[in-house]
Amino acid sequence: MKTETGKFNVGEVNGVKVNKDFPYEYRVFASWEEVKQSVDWTEKALLELVNSNEKASSKAKEYQKVTEPYRPDTSTPEYKREMLIKNLVTTFGVARDIAEQQIDALIASGAVPQ
Repeated sequence: MKTETGKFNVGEVNGVKVNKDFPYEYRVFASWEEVKQSVDWTEKALLELVNSNEKASSKAKEYQKVTEPYRPDTSTPEYKREMLIKNLVTTFGVARDIAEQQIDALIASGAVPQ
């Protein structure tokens, strides 16, 4: 077993801007024997972990399957146009009508592939 480090960024919490990176440590096991020897991973805890993962994975897969008819086709030109407009509006604060004009002009000029 070895210890590795990572970091995550906290941008905003309840309207308070934090924008800091925080380090954390985690263990990486090289073998099943190391896992079994770990004091805090009992067979019962591992079984619960496996069953929880199975449940979550199955639920996520089924969710994707049953919600597919309700999701938009992201490959259509109309969808792509709408996303470009929304990005201008939300990211840069451009007025919707101006964003539509800009995106339509880019599409008409061939600068944005359809």
